[in-house]
Amino acid sequence: MYLNTVRMLSQDIGLSDVFNESLVYRIEHLSPEKDSLIAISNDTYFDIIRYLERNDRPSTLAIIAAGGWIECMYLVVNLTDFEEGSLTIQKIANQKLIISNLWKFLEQNNDIPTIASLMEDIKDIVTIYKNLEVVIDESQVPKTVDNEKIIVVGGSNKIKITEAEYNDLKKVIIATRNKLTINNVTL
Repeated sequence: MYLNTVRMLSQDIGLSDVFNESLVYRIEHLSPEKDSLIAISNDTYFDIIRYLERNDRPSTLAIIAAGGWIECMYLVVNLTDFEEGSLTIQKIANQKLIISNLWKFLEQNNDIPTIASLMEDIKDIVTIYKNLEVVIDESQVPKTVDNEKIIVVGGSNKIKITEAEYNDLKKVIIATRNKLTINNVTL
């Protein structure tokens, strides 16, 4: 049942060349190991990207990338309560760079009404991420080599997110995802 649904959806968005009989065979003869499904998912993901790039469909790729990111974030924030110092919360905060890059990718296609609409829908998420503070990790120790070159040993920048910022982000991600899925955004 799910396989047929995915097949129909891939046809609806013009990706039936990627969702072919070879892929169906791999899924139907899936090994019981969870790594098999992960491998098929990864292969299919990269097949879709290559297909869209080869067929000059950057706007479709942008929509799929944004939709995938929003859905992943929706799942994560619904499973995660704020906890200071949590690795998961830090990974959510670290999405600042990802959403920034995604926004730039969408901007390259903002003359397409669907992309412009999507950008309008996610702008509140982007704004929250833009306002997150970047903190320089104090463990970075500059070292001078031969009085000319400076290298930095250890540490990195860290994105700081407060409980209030996280709760705002969570609320906006949930609302955005629900709006996009309820409105059935089409390509």
